[in-house]
Amino acid sequence: MISDTGRLLRRQILFYKALLESNKSSSFEVTSGEIDFIEPVDGEYKKHKVYFTNEEYLFVRRQIKETYQRIQNLEFNQGCEDDQCIWCSFDKHN
Repeated sequence: MISDTGRLLRRQILFYKALLESNKSSSFEVTSGEIDFIEPVDGEYKKHKVYFTNEEYLFVRRQIKETYQRIQNLEFNQGCEDDQCIWCSFDKHN
């Protein structure tokens, strides 16, 4: 089972794959990614190699396109409305 942090890191790598491969002036083909952690754990700097499936990549690409379309249409979520939520508080005060 992948943790929430693990899912976010995978999504980040897949987002970078989309950025690199959509660049028309290059011919990159990304098959994996590696995350280098900048804070040591037990005195060691960790690296984590991320492999992904084409289905995961297509899912993230679809999310990117849908999110971009919602932004273009000025369709923004109201948030969770929790008074303790830092994102909802930021939205209310800014």
